[in-house]
Amino acid sequence: MSDVREPDASADPNLCTPGSGPKRAETPETILPGRSRRTAGRHRAVIRYMINFVGKTRDPKTAHRYGPDGVLEVNQRGPHPIYEMIAWAEKEWKSKNAKASKTLDQAVAEYKRRYGRAPPKGFDKWWSYVKAHRVQLPDEYDRIYHDLEPFWGVDPLILQASRAAREHEAVGYFHHFLQEWESRSGGQLELLKPVQGLLPDFRATFTARDVPNQFLPYESRKAALEAAAQKKGMSFWHASILEKNFPKPKASGWSSACPPTSPLGQKPPPRPTDPQAIWKVESSKSFIYDHKLALDVCDHPSQIHLNGIFQSPPPPPSKDLPAPSFSICSTSLHSDILSIPTTDWLESTTDDPQWNQKPHSKIYWRGNNTGAFEISKDGWWNLTQRARFISAVNAKDGDLFVLPSTESKYEPVGMGERTEQALLNEQWIDALFTGPPVQCEGAMCKELEKEYKFVDGEPSYFDKQWKFLMDIDGNGCSSRFKRLMTTRGLVLKSTIHPEWWTDRIQAWVHYVPIKYDYTDLYDIMAFFKGDIDGTGGNGHDEPAAQIGAGGRKWSVTFFRKEDMIAYVYRLFLEYARVMSPDRDQNNFEV
Repeated sequence: MSDVREPDASADPNLCTPGSGPKRAETPETILPGRSRRTAGRHRAVIRYMINFVGKTRDPKTAHRYGPDGVLEVNQRGPHPIYEMIAWAEKEWKSKNAKASKTLDQAVAEYKRRYGRAPPKGFDKWWSYVKAHRVQLPDEYDRIYHDLEPFWGVDPLILQASRAAREHEAVGYFHHFLQEWESRSGGQLELLKPVQGLLPDFRATFTARDVPNQFLPYESRKAALEAAAQKKGMSFWHASILEKNFPKPKASGWSSACPPTSPLGQKPPPRPTDPQAIWKVESSKSFIYDHKLALDVCDHPSQIHLNGIFQSPPPPPSKDLPAPSFSICSTSLHSDILSIPTTDWLESTTDDPQWNQKPHSKIYWRGNNTGAFEISKDGWWNLTQRARFISAVNAKDGDLFVLPSTESKYEPVGMGERTEQALLNEQWIDALFTGPPVQCEGAMCKELEKEYKFVDGEPSYFDKQWKFLMDIDGNGCSSRFKRLMTTRGLVLKSTIHPEWWTDRIQAWVHYVPIKYDYTDLYDIMAFFKGDIDGTGGNGHDEPAAQIGAGGRKWSVTFFRKEDMIAYVYRLFLEYARVMSPDRDQNNFEV
């Protein structure tokens, strides 16, 4: 990309540019939430990248700060940081693909290096499927390790008993149509059908909801991971002696899933009373440079009030070991085993205009007012993700401080400029709820209709007419990401949910990450669209078009049905092994 500047280095390790991927065998610390995970792997690679790739071509006084939480803090004396983030992301993506295993021997060696054990029996047949179907990045399945590793610290016979008990547990009262349940279960079976004869026998339990349901306190998860690292099963996970062998959580509620030293573990923040007050503060600017790190709620405590999932108490820890249970959606605070949602998946799209032929150059979003599970007069539904977004982008008064674009990649970015929010909303954004209101009753539904404009839903092919497409969490993970990515539009994604593809995509190459409070949204649009006075000067349309094209290429190359099958194939090879009484004999060796 011609208009992108490579980042610059500093001797200060806090002024660093991101790296990725574990460089040694995984340890319990690398997959626990919060700061303990960050200290091993990704942030050390940040510093290595700063030293080896960037060099020292710029005064450290102008360097932006790349924090270990995945967020870049803007130095107003430096160049616009989006130049740097795009440059690094492109290099990182090329490097990840270049390092990918090409042979079975390489894949086995890489597996052992990452996870400290041999791959599961049947790995060779899985590799044959990967090669036959041109599945790329065959080493990037760290999410499976993250989800299953705690169960390696538990006796498999106990796992089987707890899983069987889990099948008969009630998980709460909720509204769903039977047809929707059948669609989700049928989707999972369809993914497994092409490889069902290649998998060992197993029994798995799925939650029918579109949100996660398993919760494990930090101390319990840490103990299980340490037992797994010592290669011994924890047969003492019986309820009768659970208290004797495990310390009680040092925190309560959602923060009990976090390390005590993490921001959320130390002190949960107070709930904001005005969801729009954040726009009125002239504060330092920041962007997400590493979306995987930014998904960790333990390190981003404000998120605890900004998503509907966290507005209810967490599921109570089970009296026995929380059983292995699958979900199509998870968060950094949950312990569900992540599978793949199949809703709204499509192979490709037709009649998608080229970037320069798209008639609309605004952010486009339409959707239901989901995300708040119980919209009541006394609730905090107005803090949830979709309500906050629609309120902000349809505001008719108030000012924002927006980071201006720059004409030159060598020009200091400066400070935010005060701008009328309504003016930018009119110029840059077209986002509305589609009606009627949902997840509300009686008078509260009428209140929502007074608060927001609801319009009729529009066909999904409308997405293709817009250059910028917003993707926001609903009750759980967004189901429209695949569809949006298959267009040539630039997808702006705001989420707290890791997904099966998180290790297999590159933010700022395939899509643009948006902070969960949306405070970077207008700054990002100012970079791509140009001057905030509406003239369009200093805009960067070409990088936006390239990211849009890169996202479409990724969608049809890395998010095919074959890629999804490869993931669940490997997932259930791993799951069948960890649930087996002779798990140590179910290994594959070259």
